[in-house]
Amino acid sequence: MIVRLGEQFPDASRDQITSAFKIAADDAREKVRKSQREAAALKTARPLLDDMPKGTTLRQAAEIKAKRGDPLAIAFLEEINSPVVRIGEALWRAACEADPRWSRIGAGFKWNGEGQPPSGAAMIEWFQMTHPTEARRIEAEIEG
Repeated sequence: MIVRLGEQFPDASRDQITSAFKIAADDAREKVRKSQREAAALKTARPLLDDMPKGTTLRQAAEIKAKRGDPLAIAFLEEINSPVVRIGEALWRAACEADPRWSRIGAGFKWNGEGQPPSGAAMIEWFQMTHPTEARRIEAEIEG
């Protein structure tokens, strides 16, 4: 592959191509770690939906079970209601509203841009850079 890339990019040195591969490999490993964390989180949260009627959201199930004293439900609600999570969600929603490549669909958003949508972190960073006053207002409002 390095030889083929060298042919495609004759001005790139072998070191540059090797560095690009290392960066790509690091990115791929991080994506795998992120997917593994998300899968573990879903596996951990899955019991919240046990014995719940079809169509019950995870939040609704957690609220019902937290009232019953379920420790997993209580911990889940503490996490999703934390300022860090609430700020992140509010900034992401504001970013989607501000970015013309997204459209509102019900309570969510649909990606209409080319290729894969940017990550949530990339959307938030973009919003903070392009709409700093609004981003600070959202953060201050949630932090109290």
